[in-house]
Amino acid sequence: IQKSINRLKQFYKNKGYFDTEVKSKNILSPDRNATVQYFIKTGNQYTIESVSKKISSPVLDSLYQLSLDRGLIKKGYPFEIERFEAERARIINFFRNNGVYNFQQNSIQFTAAIDSSGVDTKIPAVVDITDLQKRENDTLINVPYKIHTVSKIKVFIDNPGQLVQLSSFTDSLTYNDFTIYFKGKLKYKPKALDEVIFIQKGKPYSDLERTQTYRYISNLRNFKYPSITYSHININQSDLVANIFLNPKERFSMGFDFDLSHSNIQDFGFSIGSSFGIRNIFRGAEILEIGIKNTFGSSSDI
Repeated sequence: IQKSINRLKQFYKNKGYFDTEVKSKNILSPDRNATVQYFIKTGNQYTIESVSKKISSPVLDSLYQLSLDRGLIKKGYPFEIERFEAERARIINFFRNNGVYNFQQNSIQFTAAIDSSGVDTKIPAVVDITDLQKRENDTLINVPYKIHTVSKIKVFIDNPGQLVQLSSFTDSLTYNDFTIYFKGKLKYKPKALDEVIFIQKGKPYSDLERTQTYRYISNLRNFKYPSITYSHININQSDLVANIFLNPKERFSMGFDFDLSHSNIQDFGFSIGSSFGIRNIFRGAEILEIGIKNTFGSSSDI
């Protein structure tokens, strides 16, 4: 019973009712079945009196100002834990889609001063965003966050063993904003790759563009587990290089399937099928698939 009381209190506190009181009463019926009644007195809901900020990085401070109109915590809103968690997620997504590619969740904290007497139910909230903490040797140092621009886009096409050995690539071709590295004859038209790469050269890093690129490359069904990584051009610059590693699947593929079935019309049935596929048939990452399926069945009504 005490666990249930504590859970009820916590539930209402998360909704902003910090003065919630929960009592219980056991009722024993004549048939010796017990019923527990809970009596809940929530009191007044606490609200946000004001929202201020404490941001270490000037760059993040400017970005934060640009996103204030989409903020989820504002003066007069209920002081709900879910609202603050959603605001944290919103800020993280906004930063990581506007160039701050290494932003960490633990860099955001919310602080508030709650009147324990319950007299004042308006709470001032502070958004506290600290610098990035990095470990050098045995020391933690604070590094101000920066906006990182994608200055180069590199696409590497080869088998898994060669992808980790960048020196093995003997040829390269530049198309629009990216450079393709390969060995021997390039088997894919650059235009076909350009249509599925959403990362933009000269633009700030974006989680969304990275995710879209990964998804569209995967949907081509021409590559095994595409990988997208980012690295600094050098330790003295904040500009990034986007590295896209593509491991082509086998050009030809075959598949077989066998199914059993039963229905009101058919007592018993089975089907046998086979399929044949050719990938990258015209060097544009196309897939030609041919399938054959035969179905056999029997019915007592026939």
